[in-house]
Amino acid sequence: MNVRGCVYLVMIVSILSVIYYLCELDGSSTTTTNPKPCGIACSVDESPHFLIHTPSCVIPDFDPLDPSLSQYRQKNDLEIACSAKRPLTETRGLFLVLHKEHAEDYGATQESLNCSYRGIRRIQQDPVKYNHKADKNSHPLHHPPTLTYSQTSGGPRTTTARMIIISEREIAHNDKRGKSNGNYCQGNKLSMRVIHDYSLLVAETLKDIPYFGFYWTASLTHDYLKMAKVADKPSLSYLKQMYTRGYLDHTILFFISDHGQRWGNFRSTYAGMLEERLPYVMIVFPPWFKEQYPEVWINLRTNTRRLASTFDIHVTLRDILTQAYTDLSLPPTVALHGQSLFREVPLGRTCKDAGISAHYCTCQHTTEVKADDPRLIAVTKFVVKQLNKDLSDYPACVKLTLDKITRGRVGTATNSTTPKNSNSVVMTFSVVFVTTPGGAEFESTVKYHQENYQLVSDVSRINPYGNQSHCINHSVFRKYCYCRDMLSTKANLT
Repeated sequence: MNVRGCVYLVMIVSILSVIYYLCELDGSSTTTTNPKPCGIACSVDESPHFLIHTPSCVIPDFDPLDPSLSQYRQKNDLEIACSAKRPLTETRGLFLVLHKEHAEDYGATQESLNCSYRGIRRIQQDPVKYNHKADKNSHPLHHPPTLTYSQTSGGPRTTTARMIIISEREIAHNDKRGKSNGNYCQGNKLSMRVIHDYSLLVAETLKDIPYFGFYWTASLTHDYLKMAKVADKPSLSYLKQMYTRGYLDHTILFFISDHGQRWGNFRSTYAGMLEERLPYVMIVFPPWFKEQYPEVWINLRTNTRRLASTFDIHVTLRDILTQAYTDLSLPPTVALHGQSLFREVPLGRTCKDAGISAHYCTCQHTTEVKADDPRLIAVTKFVVKQLNKDLSDYPACVKLTLDKITRGRVGTATNSTTPKNSNSVVMTFSVVFVTTPGGAEFESTVKYHQENYQLVSDVSRINPYGNQSHCINHSVFRKYCYCRDMLSTKANLT
């Protein structure tokens, strides 16, 4: 069977960030690159200080190590011991194994334990109550056609889903850690691991059959922000098993969330506002996909810096189903909302274009302000101070002073996305100014957050500087330096 002829799909839904797991899978490591020279002239260039920086959408990033967020970070490892008892049962493939020797852990005798088996059969559905469309759309879709009708839910429910619901009702608990909307444990195992193990079993059983799997694991992180750390090791173990067992050789895996923490003190911060409105999505493709579909791969990479929405994921899934990614010359998939991520997302896309309502739009609005705006003056003085600080290691360069501000823009959050804590508001300033001596014209982008300014990239020199910086040999600082001996030269000329 040619595995490249049919791509299988697994979708994983969770509420935790695991970007570094995917780096480890392909043997690469996460590195921090120096910001590229940027500003107004190259607003679409990549910058580590922006999630998106396009002409139609600017979303400043936040530093997770910022002191203002320290109270929300879990510094020590968290462990949940679901049970100190040895497991009474375990699954081996399609078999259930009973460990009678563990009976004493549960206050029972070996003689009192017995295994029984009852076959699962499909029950004839009442055509009045049953909708055949639900049969096709119920999930997990890979489960054998064994459905039972639920009078309380008013529709069909998969046997697998029913078993998990029963498991949660009968043996779920929180390891004495208080109440939450989701239970951390099922018996002696993390609820997350129960879902992971089941999906791995499905992947092994159906490794030669195209299938779609949808798995939801939110028990740890739904109520408590710091509990995401508990999910680190199980998630890493799960993704490693997907990789080492070869399932990712023919699977497109979506690792996504629906939203982050939506209440509490953290929600009042800028980071908390982004958490609620920006669900993450990470997609892992088979290793051969990049080489076989280079144009599609370029589009996917480009779209990581473009405004996208979950509507786009839906259209992308449709393209996977029809293998539309194999020929981009064909007309794109028509959808009421969204577009396929296999095609380049337009640079000028707005929230309205992406189907994102105004309330959930995190793009900042930028407006031009007058050169004498007090905020712009304060920002420019900060930039000049930073330039002089960088040049302090070069005594041959003179200290720069602000001559004039030419123009500037201010980016602010929309009313709907302004954090409750006013100190947490993030603003961006783009400014063009001239310094003296030398008449150097600079362009800079600055982020203002928590009453602090931060340069988001190198300051750009946008006019020629000739031999003004002949006294130093530095690829960056020579753009800023005005050599001290140029002062005497200028004096002699006058």
